[in-house]
Amino acid sequence: MKLPDLITRCKVKIPSVKATGLSDDDLTTIINEAVVEVNLITKVYRGYTNFNVVKDMSVYSLAQYVPLFQQMVTAGLWVTTTGLATGLVRVIPRTEEWLNKRLPSWRSSSSSTLAEYYYQSGDNLVVYPPMNANIVNGARLHHLVLPTPMA
Repeated sequence: MKLPDLITRCKVKIPSVKATGLSDDDLTTIINEAVVEVNLITKVYRGYTNFNVVKDMSVYSLAQYVPLFQQMVTAGLWVTTTGLATGLVRVIPRTEEWLNKRLPSWRSSSSSTLAEYYYQSGDNLVVYPPMNANIVNGARLHHLVLPTPMA
């Protein structure tokens, strides 16, 4: 079914939609927003994004590095030193509070071969310790994927 067919069906099934003057564009916006919300509830549209590791960088903007990110899933973050999927190592999820209590100097730590812990804070993915090399496709984040808006 294509979006225009769905809009027509909505207008046939809900006659008040036509009477209230709800435009096709408004209805399209409502449908697209509903799809995003349904995915947050059902958690069915999952995937992963590989992104580049930047040497000595501990804060990654999800909007920049994982543009289709909607929400974290259990599988979380994995890293590798080779850039190949076969060498992935899981990074342990923690909270900023946990890091502050257990590793008080974590913010000023030096880089390491592999990140050990990570947490998400808003649009930022924070890793500790930062990795000590630039690695193409050196990280893989499993997440709910933002659906492609229908037009």
